[in-house]
Amino acid sequence: MTNSTEYKIGKAAAAVVLKSAKDEKAAITWITARRIRKQTKKRLSFSGSVVFDKKTAKHIEKDILPIVDEITELLDLNPYRKAYDISMVNPSLASVMNKRLEITGFSADVPVFLALLSAALNIPMAQNFVATGHIASEDGDVRPVDSLNSKIDAAKMTKGIERFILPAIDADISRKNWQQQELQQQADIIPYARNFFDMVQVSHLYQALPVVFSERDIIIASLENSYFDLSVKLKDEKKGNFNRILRNLTEKVEQHFWEILGSDANAGDIDNVRKMLLARIEYQIRIKQYPKRFGRKLLQIILAVPGTIRRIRLNGELIDIQLYFQLCQFADKDDLTEDSRYLRDVLEGRTGQLDSREFINNSEIEKRNPGINDLETIFFQISEDQLSKIISQPIDEAKANYILDKITVESAEQFFERITSFYIHLISHTAMAPAGIDRQALESSALQLLQRAFSNNGGQEAALYEAINGYSGGMNFILNQLTEQFKFEQRTGHVNSVLSRIIDQTNIEERIEFTRKLLEYLRQWLPSEIRNRPASTLIDRYQEIIKAYVSSLDRLKQTFRRF
Repeated sequence: MTNSTEYKIGKAAAAVVLKSAKDEKAAITWITARRIRKQTKKRLSFSGSVVFDKKTAKHIEKDILPIVDEITELLDLNPYRKAYDISMVNPSLASVMNKRLEITGFSADVPVFLALLSAALNIPMAQNFVATGHIASEDGDVRPVDSLNSKIDAAKMTKGIERFILPAIDADISRKNWQQQELQQQADIIPYARNFFDMVQVSHLYQALPVVFSERDIIIASLENSYFDLSVKLKDEKKGNFNRILRNLTEKVEQHFWEILGSDANAGDIDNVRKMLLARIEYQIRIKQYPKRFGRKLLQIILAVPGTIRRIRLNGELIDIQLYFQLCQFADKDDLTEDSRYLRDVLEGRTGQLDSREFINNSEIEKRNPGINDLETIFFQISEDQLSKIISQPIDEAKANYILDKITVESAEQFFERITSFYIHLISHTAMAPAGIDRQALESSALQLLQRAFSNNGGQEAALYEAINGYSGGMNFILNQLTEQFKFEQRTGHVNSVLSRIIDQTNIEERIEFTRKLLEYLRQWLPSEIRNRPASTLIDRYQEIIKAYVSSLDRLKQTFRRF
């Protein structure tokens, strides 16, 4: 299962205008930038059937190439060792008109920049877009250009164009050489153009990067160029937009690596899984470092893949096992004896099972006899804000990251397989359940969760019926119910865990003393008949009192937040 969009390095479509004494026509052509061996001081050369006039060529060399250089320099890649050749094919329209095309002006700045950056970082670029726009500053500001109507007409006639990148129309209202009428005409044509392709308006170069580069290719480029773990030195605050280019290329790469790998695995895209793993392992070998818990994280992802997909599409060796041995020479003792075993299981096509240790819940309170000052800490641990932060949000994020290719299933086997995979996905991405359970045990836990989630709605049979027919949203509805049930149980379990660890439940003296301190803390809010009540009469009720008090505080907070 692969993306149908074609990607190529250093190739971008541009909309250019062919002017004659009588008429003005636009055409779509392709700019190609490629890295070449540097033989002279000159780092930029032009070739091909299209000529760039001297002013345009100088602008590319003096204004656009330095932006690419600065990006590569900040990524710790020496830009001055690189030289580039830029070429452009003569569009068919120019050939029909029997004229050799000469590029004048700066309207091709954006596609030239994208082609150069793609070549510099070896990042493949989508081939389903066309771009136009003038780069007006070293910070990467993009400004409007002429003849947008003609360029849109040319794009309409070009097969494969799905997106049109253009300058934001309102970005340059103040320019004296632009008439308000011209800007209005350009603004008016955009709704019409949306009937044919996505119109992507940009006022800065950073906004174009997510349109043309896939997140997967950005991650792979960071690995291949060895800036995956680089702490990029950002420019000064005045260059805030330029910094966003760097963030697009470097921010949260570790998190995105696992998200994309998980997405590819769930889709059964073994080619991209292999590509990602190969790039990561070769990178780790180059820097001589075994990534902590790498095998464990990878195994969690594979266990979360539906069984049918795992058996059919993710079977067999994922990468050359010799690379595994090269990587293991950099593992410390713990990783070598444990984590590397998980990694080998996955790389050789064996799903394996996770170890028997449980995840540690750092929020739990150790057993002791807390004083009055500790009560507020206990209240905070079970407050709505804290429960949302440590439990609800991670679970909601895990659900949002789960890929559901179809909302219905074809059989009971497929249904139970998907339920199990989703359950493993939840516990793997929230670290809220024991990891040391094999898949058979996980299947049992998943089905028990399903039964509890639908206990008041017909049980598993009703859930299966919905999954096959999809009357109320099918699998999407079922996974939402499972998520809410899982969230409720984890929150309840957390609260009970915190409260049960406050004191030794078997020590009656501790229970009386703690209840006395609790009543003293709440004294100002209690009526007199309760305030003077002996603590010994409430020792079996202190957990209920705490829950009621915290719940009242949560409701009060919500009330004030509405004001």
